[in-house]
Amino acid sequence: MRKAILLIGLFFANCNANEKLFKLHFEEIDYTYDSGWKVAYSMKIYKSGLLIVGEGRWSKTFYSGKISESKLKALDSLLMLAPFKQYDSLYEAENEDQSSYKLVIPNFNNDSVKVFVYGNAAPRLLDSISNVLRSLKENTELHTKDTTLVFLSLQNFYPLPVKKTE
Repeated sequence: MRKAILLIGLFFANCNANEKLFKLHFEEIDYTYDSGWKVAYSMKIYKSGLLIVGEGRWSKTFYSGKISESKLKALDSLLMLAPFKQYDSLYEAENEDQSSYKLVIPNFNNDSVKVFVYGNAAPRLLDSISNVLRSLKENTELHTKDTTLVFLSLQNFYPLPVKKTE
């Protein structure tokens, strides 16, 4: 009986030690993407692996899925490579109808990240992060979710409508 208790204790201690070794540097990632034409969605990825997607520009249909721990760790490693403090918060190309995305990571590595990109004016690493996020969404099995979620990345994403003057 003593040996069984000792083995269970060692097992849980080992699980906790492994958890501490692979601590993610983010609590959540908030991301909005718009292709400039048909595709528009927002998504949140939580450190637990929960993925919530809101499809559509203004009226959203919500979905949820689960991202594997290995993919979360790979995403975290990629994020750690990005020198966010050196990046601007806005990258805009002059062309019209370009794709755009906004990435918000609250309290990432003790600092918040907010970057908006329109067109192809961003550093390659930012575009790589965007591509990985889009790939996670596209390759995760999603199920309809009866929920409503507020996305930080949607704030000021779309320009305000032009008011008609009479």
